[in-house]
Amino acid sequence: MEKVTPDSKQCNNFLLHNLILDTGITQQLVERVWRDQDLNTYSLLAVFAATDGGITRVFPNKAAEDWTENPEPFNASFYRRSLDNRGYVFRPPHQEALLRPLELENDTVGILVSTAVEFSLGGRTLRPAVVGVKLDLEAWAEKFKVLASNRTHQDQPQKQCGPSTHCEMDCEVNNEDLLCVLIDDGGFLVLSNQNHQWDQVGRFFSEVDANLMLALYNNSFYARKESFDYQAACAPQPPGNLGAAPRGVFVPTVADLLNLAWWSSAAAWSLFQQLLYGLVYHSWFQADPAEAEGSPEARESSCVVKQTQYYFGPVNASYNAIIDCGNCSRLFHAQRLSNTNLLFVVAEKPLCSQCEAGRLLQKETHSDGPEQCELVQRPRYRRGPHICFDYNATEDTSDCGRGASFPPSLGVLVSLQLLLLLGLPPGPQALHVPARRL
Repeated sequence: MEKVTPDSKQCNNFLLHNLILDTGITQQLVERVWRDQDLNTYSLLAVFAATDGGITRVFPNKAAEDWTENPEPFNASFYRRSLDNRGYVFRPPHQEALLRPLELENDTVGILVSTAVEFSLGGRTLRPAVVGVKLDLEAWAEKFKVLASNRTHQDQPQKQCGPSTHCEMDCEVNNEDLLCVLIDDGGFLVLSNQNHQWDQVGRFFSEVDANLMLALYNNSFYARKESFDYQAACAPQPPGNLGAAPRGVFVPTVADLLNLAWWSSAAAWSLFQQLLYGLVYHSWFQADPAEAEGSPEARESSCVVKQTQYYFGPVNASYNAIIDCGNCSRLFHAQRLSNTNLLFVVAEKPLCSQCEAGRLLQKETHSDGPEQCELVQRPRYRRGPHICFDYNATEDTSDCGRGASFPPSLGVLVSLQLLLLLGLPPGPQALHVPARRL
């Protein structure tokens, strides 16, 4: 095993020095700042920092043991999103619709809040690290009332709701009349004032309240982008229960027997050819790997999969919007929180279930592909490069134009020719007929 030392050519000294520097800085951050703070006072489960040198520091140690994010910063979702967006990025724990809900009795749900550290040096903007905290879901749900205001119109002055003041939009926990939620830019539930929805944090909001999510989409709070994967692998569809009448006993005819004899002769000749080619090319005893019949790869088949991605639309705020449904209509207010990726929604709780609209789907679904008529109306053309790169000085032309060949064995070919010559029957001999004299 080769040991890579700092003097080796395979070692990048710049990355190594950056790693050592980030290790020392994050260690000082723990000793001088984080240890002096009481995380329970701010209802925090953990604080963390991730650097471009590849260091992820989590405090306290118990939170580091329960850390489920990727330890490599460039592979972590919160790190990339914080670098690509300004402000604070809220990220709830992701949940699939088919998985069991989060069990709050056994595990505390944490919401990641991260932002990039940004400063200017020499006229350039640098983002060397991402710092953040992990919020306690239950504790911050109690503080939800601070986000509410008594403003029901855009022109009215804003009045913040304190813990001891009364507001028209009261977002206390388990309020009997109002539903207050925070939804991120992808349409996933981040926080709710109803405790029966705490185990649904991280789900697509249409799976929690389909009627309200559809209203947000129709009011242009969200837009969507559909993409198709034409190289996906799907499980085969279960066969349908198709009934049929019982078939009678099949009686072959003379033509069927002759056809069977021809197929048998063709199969025997094909088998002989395969044997001959195997002896010539030494490939008779070479077996190709094959998948087992019961493996998942053998059961999957090629298909088209559609995935829908939701993102913030052009509308930032709306007041007194109505979900029209007769006696079951609901009133809601919605506003995007500045410097975050959150949408704050206050709505009346559903009074009845007669107005359940169709759910917006976000997960991958089997599809037949986009509508061909719509594609014809909006054609897309492949744009080529401005210039053609037909020459490169660093190109190795010795690797171009090579092909694979299978040279047969000379001994086998000569033996086959001798067998064919010796096995041929002798040809007819010429008869000598004396010429007649005229």
